[in-house]
Amino acid sequence: MRNSRRFMEHNIAQGAPIGSPADHRRSSAVPSLEKSLIKRDDADLLRAVGHYHIPRALTFQPSTKRIKMSHFTEIKTIIKDIEALRAACQELGLTLLQNTEARGYYENKTKGDFVVQLKGPYDIALNKQPDGTYGLTADLWNGHVENEVGQGYGKLLRFYGVHKATIEARKKGLSVLRRQQQNGSIKLVLMGVGI
Repeated sequence: MRNSRRFMEHNIAQGAPIGSPADHRRSSAVPSLEKSLIKRDDADLLRAVGHYHIPRALTFQPSTKRIKMSHFTEIKTIIKDIEALRAACQELGLTLLQNTEARGYYENKTKGDFVVQLKGPYDIALNKQPDGTYGLTADLWNGHVENEVGQGYGKLLRFYGVHKATIEARKKGLSVLRRQQQNGSIKLVLMGVGI
């Protein structure tokens, strides 16, 4: 009895199934417990009985703690002019809010100096960087943001560029004629004295 107990303890420490080769075949035919949530004591008991091969390192206690993961991603941009951004948002049918929180995955939120409020479940936060530009931060999961403002914020940034160029041209007394191109780009024609 003493020898068999020592044999069982040795095999448990090795993480090997106990018993005959038939027991080993039976253990591989049984669904793996490595992926299930079991208590460590239960794993040791099952390992000692010899029906399952469960490496000691893969057993764990189930957790009842709810984990929220952050999905927010920040990119650096050339956005400096909030009025041009506001005009771009209006053209896209979006609202630009000041000093609020942007919505993200599973009730996650991030603070923004400005927030582009999207129609879907997520928003875009803008925070001023040390160089005077605004970084864009959004939860990019599942394409919600991309559907509204384009991949890599492309549509938003394109309209921002159009409105920024228009504002600067008008400051210099120039007229701006805007033409939509067939490929989706926008062509600005500047007219005035001194061009």
